[in-house]
Amino acid sequence: MEITATDWQTIRGVFRDGFATGFHFAVATVDDDGFPQVTPIGSLVLGDVGRAIYTESYALGLGKRLERDPRLCVMALNTSRWELLKTLWRGKASRPFGVRLYGTAGARREATLDELEGFSRRVRSLRFLRGHGLLWGKLRTVREVRFHAFEPVRLPPLGDPWPRSE
Repeated sequence: MEITATDWQTIRGVFRDGFATGFHFAVATVDDDGFPQVTPIGSLVLGDVGRAIYTESYALGLGKRLERDPRLCVMALNTSRWELLKTLWRGKASRPFGVRLYGTAGARREATLDELEGFSRRVRSLRFLRGHGLLWGKLRTVREVRFHAFEPVRLPPLGDPWPRSE
């Protein structure tokens, strides 16, 4: 499905709600032999409609695959047990479970100061933990990602909470 401004607002809501309740991101790319490779990431930041950036400090294999073939699919899932239990209890989903975003990644480049500060704000609440500096203390590069299509993650028997586009 093509991404509209309304869809992007819903997608941003899926990401925002997931951060509060439990979320999992994974990026699928293709390796040198044509096999799918899935990489967990936690540094994707959504921007304007269909645009995002992600920091590329540790997923070095992902970067190599994107240099060869920039196509990717990001799947974001709400993995909160509480949300799942509430949905099962009601027998109806009240919010989307997740989304698949299809797009292409740009070349690796130095992050701007605004991009680094924006990401730092997202992880600021964790700054007192030992792993904070190890994971996010040396972020320097990003890739811009442009998404051209999306697909909601649906569980049809529990209803379809994804809003319809105009």
